[in-house]
Amino acid sequence: MHGLFAGLGGAFIAIVGAGIFVPFKTHGNGFIGIVLAMLARERPVWVLFGARLFGACLSMTTALQVAGVDIPTDIIQMTPFAMVMLVLIVAGRRANLPLALGASYVRGER
Repeated sequence: MHGLFAGLGGAFIAIVGAGIFVPFKTHGNGFIGIVLAMLARERPVWVLFGARLFGACLSMTTALQVAGVDIPTDIIQMTPFAMVMLVLIVAGRRANLPLALGASYVRGER
């Protein structure tokens, strides 16, 4: 089911967002989605809150550029990723991740 929604989201971005396929369309925002899923720990309310927070940061980058704020573009584009790192520092300490998350997978070993 998760794959279905990921595919629909990717199709929406590719078709509706630009009308054609554009390489590097998401500009690394998939990282934000992975961090959001990790921190939410299967709690829908946390997913909604996190998506709103990171969506606001992504929208803020465009708004700051349109407003003509005298900040270098690279720093403005870095804002959502800096927010992700800040949230990881604050909330990631309490994360209960599976023990096998960092273990290498060897086929047929288990």
